[in-house]
Amino acid sequence: MAKRCIGIDLAPRVLRVAIVTLEKGGPAHLETVQRPCEGSAELPALLREMLGTEPGFGDRLVMTVPARDAYVREIAFPFADPRKIAATLPLEMATQLPLPVEETALAALPPRPGDDGQQLVTAAAVRLEPVAELLTIFDAAGLPLHILDLAPYALATGLRTAAGDGLQVAVNETEAYVALVQNGAVQAYRSLPLPAPLPAATLAALIVREGTALRRANSAAEGPLWLLGTAADEALAAALTAAGEPVTRPELKVAGSRVPEEYVPAAALALRGMAPEGTGGFNFRQGALALRSEWTSLRARLITAGGLVLAALLIFAVSAWLSYAATARRAEDLNKEMIRIYRSAFPGTGAIVDVPLQMQSKIRELRTKTALVGGDRRFTPLEVLKTLSERIPPDLTVDIRDLNYSFEGVRLEGTTTTFETVNLLAKALAPSSLFKEAQISDAKMSLDGKTVDFRLTLTRQDQEVAP
Repeated sequence: MAKRCIGIDLAPRVLRVAIVTLEKGGPAHLETVQRPCEGSAELPALLREMLGTEPGFGDRLVMTVPARDAYVREIAFPFADPRKIAATLPLEMATQLPLPVEETALAALPPRPGDDGQQLVTAAAVRLEPVAELLTIFDAAGLPLHILDLAPYALATGLRTAAGDGLQVAVNETEAYVALVQNGAVQAYRSLPLPAPLPAATLAALIVREGTALRRANSAAEGPLWLLGTAADEALAAALTAAGEPVTRPELKVAGSRVPEEYVPAAALALRGMAPEGTGGFNFRQGALALRSEWTSLRARLITAGGLVLAALLIFAVSAWLSYAATARRAEDLNKEMIRIYRSAFPGTGAIVDVPLQMQSKIRELRTKTALVGGDRRFTPLEVLKTLSERIPPDLTVDIRDLNYSFEGVRLEGTTTTFETVNLLAKALAPSSLFKEAQISDAKMSLDGKTVDFRLTLTRQDQEVAP
């Protein structure tokens, strides 16, 4: 089954989902769906309906924390060991947060080199309680939310191919943020909460002010302003252009298809899910919020599958044993029947060890006796002598001194004048109606050198026993 990356963009009254199907490591298909949604409690049922199937083991669900809900700090460490940084980060963040660090969930980007050999780490903290409530909804429903990122960083990662460096501005129904992006990474951002809709000119002025402040604080050159989000309408774009910030819309393409503007954030989150571990943005699914439900579900499935396999093996073993027992009983009955037939055919027999072998031996013995007393219509001693007399050429000088007659054939021993005569004799006798072949077993010159002693074996044709 193909893997999927699923971006979840939750607005106050609508849920948008982008589903990117992956094949051979890359996007192969994009599907976008939206449904009315009144709150996070409806997410599990809506997601199952929108996905069409239960999330598979390889699927990755991605969602974000709003930019306004996070505290982002840059901390310098004198070491680069990830374990040391992870252990020290809560202590450092505790001195820079307006709330107890125990009430937050922390995440950090990979360290990068700074001045004087120090390592700079961008860390983010969000309030633990609302994040834990959201993850509990997913976990309780058996929907593993793999990545919970911070909105500016997640979208910047997903839009690397569609939006270059500059100001990235995302506007939705509840907030707007301005992020300064350099080399494909967020350097800093400013959040603008929108408790109520603002006139386009007013919102544009706020965005221009925050963008100018970000550029000055980070010594960034002028660059394009990338505008996206469900509330980034044409009126706002015109107001920004009039304020001196020409607007560029990111043209995001996935699997060869252009993503509609209202689905760009959801599709960017799905692409964020494709980023290798440590190369994307933050992920608050760690520590106390680490993903466990997927492995619990997988363990339950494995236990169920193991039970089914065990039951199948048990059924197979019982079936095999019953089949073997039935076959063994049948074999025992057949063996008793063979013994009965054997004793009736050969009465007076002693111990019986192997009925088939003993029966074959008895049959061979009977055939030999039958042949010796003339049971074969053709292969009788008289017929053999007659055939030998008829087939030995009269011009050959042959003296037969021994004729051995048996069930298998005839052996001749005698003398003749030359080796050539022995060959002619063998050719004359076989093949014939009685003999299948004639084989010269031995042929040698006599001691006086005048005659040749030979031994000839004649193999009989198939027997024909009289009724």
